[in-house]
Amino acid sequence: MKFLLCVFAVVALMALFVVAEAEEMAPRLFQGFDSLAGKKCNDEDCYDSCKEQSYTFGFCVQGKCQCFPL
Repeated sequence: MKFLLCVFAVVALMALFVVAEAEEMAPRLFQGFDSLAGKKCNDEDCYDSCKEQSYTFGFCVQGKCQCFPL
């Protein structure tokens, strides 16, 4: 029984580290930036800009361009 409890504790700690790492990476993975020159966000321009930054795709979310890896 103690062995199972130790295994559970180790797995729980590993899960916490994974979540913490994901939270640190989130700003880099979902890089939001203001639309260029104060213009309204345009999905086509956003997509092109994200492609130039080596992201898979991008589109406007709440007036800001969001890039997404895949």
